Amino acid sequence: MNTAPSITPKWAPAVVPVPGGARARRLLHVCGNVRGGGIVTLVCSLVRLNEDSDVGSDTRHDVLLIYDDKGELPPLPCEVHRLSYRPGEFWGATRKARRILRGYDAVLVHAAHPAVVLAVALERKPCFLFQHGMTVSSGSPTSRRLRKVWYSWFPRLLRSRVICSTRYAALKTERLGIALPPERVSIVPFGIALDSWPPKGRAPSGRSEVGVHYIGMAGRLVRQKRQGLVLESLKGYRGEARICLRVAGEGEERGALEALAREVPPDRVRVEFLGAVRDMRAFYEGLDLLVFPSAGESFGLVVLEALACGTPVAVFPDVGGALVLIDDGRNGLVLPEGSNGLSALWASLDEDPGLLTRLRQGAADTDLSPYDIATTRATLESLVATV
Repeated sequence: MNTAPSITPKWAPAVVPVPGGARARRLLHVCGNVRGGGIVTLVCSLVRLNEDSDVGSDTRHDVLLIYDDKGELPPLPCEVHRLSYRPGEFWGATRKARRILRGYDAVLVHAAHPAVVLAVALERKPCFLFQHGMTVSSGSPTSRRLRKVWYSWFPRLLRSRVICSTRYAALKTERLGIALPPERVSIVPFGIALDSWPPKGRAPSGRSEVGVHYIGMAGRLVRQKRQGLVLESLKGYRGEARICLRVAGEGEERGALEALAREVPPDRVRVEFLGAVRDMRAFYEGLDLLVFPSAGESFGLVVLEALACGTPVAVFPDVGGALVLIDDGRNGLVLPEGSNGLSALWASLDEDPGLLTRLRQGAADTDLSPYDIATTRATLESLVATV
């Protein structure tokens, strides 16, 4: 079984019992703009458990959206605060954030806007910072250096605990040059609502043609996700099997990806850009295989979602934290890096007609119980209880 790179265990999983008889708490998740992606999926899944009597928790989770001018969250059983921010509104945004924070026991920060960071410091609220907000790989060299300083400095100022989804994510932060106190880093595996996904092991649905392999990609269409590699690998495809490539998601790279799609052989490959997909369960169920070409992901919830539907996943060795979910040749494939690895995948579909059937069975048999959202929520609440 493929596993993530071996890491000396400097960060211990945060599993702390909730003290009995503790009073009800209110936690606030601070997020940026509403857009499709793993952060929105995670937060929405956490707050939906507010009304789940089986969770056994008296803690309520609410949401604060920063600088959100467009886009809407789905209906959620929580309070959603909005903090609009524009140049020249810093102090006004800080004052409003302070008023909001006063109603909460702790703040869980997914997007570290300076106005909110200052409000947390002034209100002296316990703070938990999620590692997925630490993006320092884009922008000018100066802006990248400034972000490294920012992400290294303010967790110390707030004495915040940093939440990483995997040990890979913690190591990634260190490699980015972000200096965090190791004793304040906790590993909290992210999860999804496993009971909301369909029973695994069912035959793929949503088919319109027989004799076609349905391959999918899901996620924001941005350069970092590397969807272009998949389309590049299909330009010279001449296999016996026909392929329908379904692409779920929106983003700035859609135009470039559509241009690449026009270069694939139309008699052998059909590419469907589906945009933002509301029913991801139906999307995964309609696939023979999900390809996740991204690199260096802290986790990658789409891999977990696909496996929850019994859909196998193909990744590269440098995918990141999600690699621990893939047992090569059983519930998915770990491909040789680059377009050559993808070309080998397409060839294997002709050489081994039973491959996808075996992988689907392996995906259906994968034990995902450690990645249930109720476990993620309970672990986060346990951390708050120790503050």
